[in-house]
Amino acid sequence: MNNRPIVLLGGGGHASVLTDILRENKQAIAGVISPARPSGAIFSGIKLYKHDDDLAMFSVKQHGVVVAIGPQLDDRKRINIIDKVVAKGYTFTNVLSLRAIISHYALLGLGVQILPGAIINAGVIVGQHVVINTRVVIEHDCKIGDFSHIAPGAVLCGGVSVAKHVFIGAGAVVLPGVNIGNNSIIGANALVDKDIPDNTTLYGCRGKIK
Repeated sequence: MNNRPIVLLGGGGHASVLTDILRENKQAIAGVISPARPSGAIFSGIKLYKHDDDLAMFSVKQHGVVVAIGPQLDDRKRINIIDKVVAKGYTFTNVLSLRAIISHYALLGLGVQILPGAIINAGVIVGQHVVINTRVVIEHDCKIGDFSHIAPGAVLCGGVSVAKHVFIGAGAVVLPGVNIGNNSIIGANALVDKDIPDNTTLYGCRGKIK
């Protein structure tokens, strides 16, 4: 666990979930930077900042950064923020819930966020800035590419390969050994039983390609 104080970028619903995890982990939070004032008791006692430039007030060497903007289908805003933070020399901190089950034999990249109830089994490789949401199950030997988002309740069976910038919707099930290409979108509750090419949208319980 990285013990450096954390600066959160974003103050919406996803930020509140991450703040809850950080508090539970007894991780110091140096501040939240958000143009809109965060609401909710979860942010009580945390110093709030309004402008992106306020990040410069924090030490590159002494603080970690967490991008607390929830992933979207169009994730360009989030990625643009990540690129700017990298350019300024800051290091991203992983946010890992104590209520997730993460194998010691799983490999996690920088900026990974794993929410409560998730299960990450042995041999899993998770790329940078991946969000694994509540109650996701990722079975043995899966690979998740950078900037991908696995939404609540999704299940990836053994040996699944997910490329970069992939969105897998809530409750989707990906069967063993399936490969999902870059920039693809898997709709909620879809059953994925065959390889998915790059830039593909799959939706519906029977996995229709759009």
